[in-house]
Amino acid sequence: MSLLQNESLVIEKNCSDSNANNLKTALHASVIILIMTLIVLGNLMVLIVTFRQRSRPSVRVANMFIANLAVVDLSVAVLLFPFSVVTILLRRWAFGEALCQFNGATNMIAGAASILTMAVISFDRYRAIVSPPGSKVTPKQAWVLLAVIWAWSITIGVLPVLGWNQYAHSSLNTMCKISFSEGRGYILLVIISCFVMPLLAMFYCYLRIFFKVRFHKKQVQRWSDSRQSQKNFRRETKTAQVVFTVLFVFVVCWTPFVIVHFLQSLPTISISRVIFHSVTLVAGVHSVCNPIIYTTMNRAFRNELRQVCQCVVCGRVKCCGGDNLVQPFSLETSFTQRS
Repeated sequence: MSLLQNESLVIEKNCSDSNANNLKTALHASVIILIMTLIVLGNLMVLIVTFRQRSRPSVRVANMFIANLAVVDLSVAVLLFPFSVVTILLRRWAFGEALCQFNGATNMIAGAASILTMAVISFDRYRAIVSPPGSKVTPKQAWVLLAVIWAWSITIGVLPVLGWNQYAHSSLNTMCKISFSEGRGYILLVIISCFVMPLLAMFYCYLRIFFKVRFHKKQVQRWSDSRQSQKNFRRETKTAQVVFTVLFVFVVCWTPFVIVHFLQSLPTISISRVIFHSVTLVAGVHSVCNPIIYTTMNRAFRNELRQVCQCVVCGRVKCCGGDNLVQPFSLETSFTQRS
């Protein structure tokens, strides 16, 4: 009798553990699907708003960089997250070696393009605020910068496919990642070119902007400047504030991810599955944040977004063309307090 009771208890415990694991799996997959949906909707709105203003030269450059960030975030949601959902549900990588290489390369390209784009935006703000008048980035220069961003990002992403390091899937990952234990030269190249140098460049740009703003405030207190020049400077400064917010959120979301993945590569350290998946989800949430930042800190973006929503609801084709706009949205427009 005791033997039967023991077998019954073992079966019940196994069933309970299985149900708990199934619940965790379903919850994890649901969260990924929710994040993916929010990324697609939010960044599609950003692309629609910037596309409506494509003919306005005054906002073209800033909108090019905004649109590039949105494209990167959309690529993460559309090209990477579906693999993660299926891998979570099946609890294994089921797509073969070729798609593992594609998944890993796309992930690396998107990450590099994202941080390099933010570095270029910081440089654009530096040119607009610190450099002499007339030194703003031109549309032609913006296209060159975007071409360099994508060329280098693709190069970084493809190198492991060609044999320098490798992409592989582990039991903890929902995507294929580079190996931190192999190809140390490649890891060093990625860290320097896609992390250290962009962050140092952004730090330098914002430090110079900070001192420029402080100096300008002292000058305004001593001498009365023209109203237009003060207005332009305030506009550029508020623009730098929102860009700094985007950068700050990026660092907050991705730093735990980078640290945990680095620690995971060390043979003496073991990372729990809960911590690993948590930092991965936080990194994924970053792609949702930029549209939220634009909406909460930019009245012009809210007005544009409201018109787009009204256009979708009422089916008015004319309003979709941007004919009724009063103020265009971009990083060049005036950022206001939250309302």
